[in-house]
Amino acid sequence: MKKKKQSNVKRLFLAFMFLISLSSGNVAFADIASGTSGDCTWTISDDGTLTIKPTNGTSGTLDAWGTAHSDVPWFNYKEQVTKVVVNASVIAKICRHMFREMSSCTEIDLSGLTTTDVTDFAYIFMDCSKLTTIKYGDNFDTSKGLEMNSMFNGCSSMTTIDVSKINTSSATNLGHLFAYCSSLVSIDISSLNTSNVKYFDNMFRNCSSLTSVNVNGLKTTSGTSFEGMFKYCSSLTKLDLSSFEIPAEANGDSLFARSTSLDSLVTPKTIDASVTTLVAPCVMRDCTKGTIIAIGGAIPVGGHLLICSYKPRTILEATLEDPTLKVGGYWGTFYTDIPVSVPSGVTVYYAIPYEKELDMVAFVKVSSDEVLPKGGYLINNTESVEQNRFVFQSSATVEIPETNVFKGDTTKIEDSEDGYYYYYLTKYQGTPGFFWQSGTKGKSITMDAYKCYLKVPKKYIEGEKSSTSSSAKSDFSYIFLNHEDLTEQTTGINSLQQTDNAAKDARATDGIIYDLHGRKVETMRQGAVYIKNGKIFINR
Repeated sequence: MKKKKQSNVKRLFLAFMFLISLSSGNVAFADIASGTSGDCTWTISDDGTLTIKPTNGTSGTLDAWGTAHSDVPWFNYKEQVTKVVVNASVIAKICRHMFREMSSCTEIDLSGLTTTDVTDFAYIFMDCSKLTTIKYGDNFDTSKGLEMNSMFNGCSSMTTIDVSKINTSSATNLGHLFAYCSSLVSIDISSLNTSNVKYFDNMFRNCSSLTSVNVNGLKTTSGTSFEGMFKYCSSLTKLDLSSFEIPAEANGDSLFARSTSLDSLVTPKTIDASVTTLVAPCVMRDCTKGTIIAIGGAIPVGGHLLICSYKPRTILEATLEDPTLKVGGYWGTFYTDIPVSVPSGVTVYYAIPYEKELDMVAFVKVSSDEVLPKGGYLINNTESVEQNRFVFQSSATVEIPETNVFKGDTTKIEDSEDGYYYYYLTKYQGTPGFFWQSGTKGKSITMDAYKCYLKVPKKYIEGEKSSTSSSAKSDFSYIFLNHEDLTEQTTGINSLQQTDNAAKDARATDGIIYDLHGRKVETMRQGAVYIKNGKIFINR
């Protein structure tokens, strides 16, 4: 009995001492993991803090692990790390995958890390999805880094990224550098030296919150891939690439694809003539702005930049059974301030006014091998294919008449000049066509930059001698002509609504000249369309 009492007293005493130790904070919980790498020791404490320090307390060099992610010493515990602290005088030989996929880590302190001789920084912070803070020390040096791709790829909680300690002077690969940084709002990388970089592909891909990016000054002459560089940057509205020089054979596929808010782009300073895939297959796929992207910048002779001809939102669901727009496919308008060639599968028209009594504008088709000068145009994609592209270039251009009544500008447009009626492409009660803007009576118009509208002199609608304030309709009729037919006697009208009398007279061979309403004409007006001996022609 005495021994049993002593045993109970002993257990009570030990329990009492344990409680005292708990209250004094002296209990040491076991580390999650620990190990060594070269001359350094690493531990992951019970709270998830990864600490890396010299084993001797003075200086230590980490092993140069292999290129596989699993070669990193703490790979098996990466998801349990909540914080990283690197003590003073820890020297790295490689940083590839160093902190990759530490998905619970919110803070990384590299104050003590020396990277002077490191050439591989690829994937160092990749997929640290909760990371918000990175602290660099004086000896964090990336000047010898060759592989720097995907350094911040997947850091989806970072709203800002400090690049002041990122030296890219030796780098050849910056692909996916900031990809999937979906919380990143603004970044300025204009100070980076990219003169040796070959790969810029997917650099900002899926930076869906990015509203401001400064890439001015980046040297791109060594670049071979720009594919998807700004793809899915769905909040980005403006982009200036005026300092970019795109070399021969560079790949720029989907450069801005699905960047659905982008409405202003200054194109690269130089685009080599042999670049044939830049921004293919589709720059503005799924664009909801209803406008061709802004085009600017200097394009050299023979150079070109591809840009998608997309489905205009305003006509997206139109069946286009209206006989005045019966060619089919999708319709839109665009304005360009530099020459643009017409891609195959796309039909482009300019517009010229016709006889006043017809209230009619003719859309004149330009052949697909022509280069259009600066101006406004109507576009029709008969095959409804998103991958057709415009090619912007400086070369011989087709001669477009000064009477082209499609107008536009590189900035937002507000036009209300006296003596004109204004129409824009839209749908009214399900029918596509050109109509007044609501409440304007056709006397003014407001349009976004790089869209265009019809500015028709009143004399072609009201008549030369009209004294009324307005006899115009809210929409008007159209005919379709071929541009090449303007230089010939007979036109190539594709679609024409004729009255029964006009159709009958058109079959006549009596040499009498009729207008398109079937009325005999005594005096022909220059530039007007008439019918003679069953043939339609333009009076020169």
